[in-house]
Amino acid sequence: MPKHQAKKKRKAKQRQRQNVLGAEEKAPGGEDLLRKAIQPLLIQLADDAPDVQHLACNTLAHITADPDNHASAVELGVKESLRKVLYESDNVFIQCEAAGCFRNLATCEDDTMLAIIFDDDTQSCLGNILVQRVAEIDTMLESDDQDLKFCFFNLLTQVCKIFSLLCEQSPVFVDNLSTASPILCSIASCMRANVLPVSLSSAAASCMLILSEENPTFSRWLTHNTALDFTNLQKLLSLHLSKPQYAEFCLTVAGILVNAGVSFSLEGCLSHIVAAISTALSQDISVELDDFIGILPQARQADHDGLCSPQREKLETAFSMMRAQCVGLELLTNMLCLPEDCNEGEPNLQVQEQLSNLFAELKANDISNKAINLCHPLSPKTHECFTVLGEWGTHYLAQQCKLLHACLNFFHNLFQVEPLDIMHVDGVYGIWNTLFLLFQHPDEAVAQSACMSGWALLRAVLLIDQLRQTLAIPQEQIDLVAMLVVGRSQEEDMRIACVGILACVAQLASSAQFLTRIGKVIAHTALKDRSLCVRLEAVNAVFDAFAEPETNDHYVNSGLVEAVANLKPQLKSEPGTPEDVSVRLEDTIVNLQHFLQYKSEQ
Repeated sequence: MPKHQAKKKRKAKQRQRQNVLGAEEKAPGGEDLLRKAIQPLLIQLADDAPDVQHLACNTLAHITADPDNHASAVELGVKESLRKVLYESDNVFIQCEAAGCFRNLATCEDDTMLAIIFDDDTQSCLGNILVQRVAEIDTMLESDDQDLKFCFFNLLTQVCKIFSLLCEQSPVFVDNLSTASPILCSIASCMRANVLPVSLSSAAASCMLILSEENPTFSRWLTHNTALDFTNLQKLLSLHLSKPQYAEFCLTVAGILVNAGVSFSLEGCLSHIVAAISTALSQDISVELDDFIGILPQARQADHDGLCSPQREKLETAFSMMRAQCVGLELLTNMLCLPEDCNEGEPNLQVQEQLSNLFAELKANDISNKAINLCHPLSPKTHECFTVLGEWGTHYLAQQCKLLHACLNFFHNLFQVEPLDIMHVDGVYGIWNTLFLLFQHPDEAVAQSACMSGWALLRAVLLIDQLRQTLAIPQEQIDLVAMLVVGRSQEEDMRIACVGILACVAQLASSAQFLTRIGKVIAHTALKDRSLCVRLEAVNAVFDAFAEPETNDHYVNSGLVEAVANLKPQLKSEPGTPEDVSVRLEDTIVNLQHFLQYKSEQ
């Protein structure tokens, strides 16, 4: 269950900061300017005066904030100088600035460069600093020096984030960290949001979450680690989720429990997890953002300057809750996934029991209604206000799109489980309408996910006779779906989903009057669509919606008779056709012969 941020988002975040060279560094001769800027800083890093070292590290933090400077900085020896300062200095302020530079370098998207920067020596240095400083946590908690305390915990946060970034970039780093027990124990010791800054606890939990994803080595360590036993982790879910950023931490911890495979076996664990998710989902951040319009410029300026401000804190708190909601929905989505060996053959009684327990918790906590209430875009005015703020604003818009994805993926998986489980969802038509409103979302990926979820919903409806007889889809919605099918600009998967939606709608009892209209779209798609996969879906839609005698008039009036007669030449393998598509093609050709025979006998 991925919690870590996407590479694209990390890169966008890094480029919000302007390095000290500004536009000159990009201009002709910029490489020389960069070299002239860095070389004096390397000399200053070797100076004995702490103030000089601190200023040099601070300046390098600005330079390394731009990914375009990474290669040149490493070539000039920045890595070695920073590592030496980080290891030899006992000044927390200097170590924190140096760690910030390494965190910037960890955002590098070049795997080769990343391996050069974070070689064994650098990883060892960072690990040693973490272990050393974690041992001093209790002493630091008693300190009255607030600036020192803030910088100390920020240093630990930076190192945890470095390891998170490295692990999500490359399995090599995952393997290295999974066997480094002292470092893992130190990261675990940082997961104490009840006494430590929640930002540090969240960074540590995020690192653990990444490590826990399909990692047997880490799972074995986790099982035998007394400092981070499952019972203690479960207790963390009971923290005050309404406090700023606590929900994100708690649900990240829940993700570790799910990945460890104890969410169903540990007594009370499933209830704690779903209850925590329910609490997070109760807050509609997208609506609250309408009230943030007036503070966005101040928040952006504070973020650009690297300063704290009430406006920036308020915005970050809101989006931290939004990220928590994403984590919670992704957890539920993964828990709804049936193991591969359960999709065919005899039912797995253990899995059925687990799903039954999960659905009981979902119903008790009203998860479906809370999730559907989050499934809406920002208001046009709020969307525009974020957009005009450039890359900084679009970074936040991407987070809201991610929440929509998480909601839609949850419903997609929900509707694909045992048919009767759909009865746990109240207001099927209300859910359909909510999904439908996202079919034309400006983010194509969100629109595609909405169509896939709508298709899954209607497939489930057809398996429940009461819903099949009563659910009615209005003509204007059918016409829009038809338009999406024939729209040449739409993605292949989206057209497939829309064809599937039309086939399902055609099988609803209330849709008889629309069968001719639907048949025309399906006939056109089966013959004309440029994608073999879409054409195959259209042919199968004919089988599903127009096989029975009562549909014969519509079958004729829509032109399907002529279209089906001319289908076989259209159904042929294309160069590079995947094996699974070729198998489906063969099955469709066979089924087409049976269909034609069946219709001829009517």
